[in-house]
Amino acid sequence: MKKSVINYGVKNGVTVKTVDAYLAQVPPKERALLQKLRKTIKSAAPMAEEVISYQMPGYKYHGALVFFAAWENHCSLYAVGKKMLKTFADELKPFKTAGTTFTSLRQIRCRRDW
Repeated sequence: MKKSVINYGVKNGVTVKTVDAYLAQVPPKERALLQKLRKTIKSAAPMAEEVISYQMPGYKYHGALVFFAAWENHCSLYAVGKKMLKTFADELKPFKTAGTTFTSLRQIRCRRDW
């Protein structure tokens, strides 16, 4: 039997319309992390439009910038484009990545400046 995946981007079979609605469904511990991430993204890219796309929160400015999501055992940050990853390669070394996805944001919880 295939295990179902928790998708916080869907409520009662319908894709949520706002980031607030998405975050409201995420467990408190992960919600706090994603709210901090959201604040950081909005601070770094104040002109970016906040959207729900692919059933997860995202930010667009002259195209897609980043997306994030909570999953059953981790949170992920999805960078859009390998050029962005190359530009910030040194800063991103401490984080586990796969392609353009940051597969574990657990390290962020330890940062004192958040």
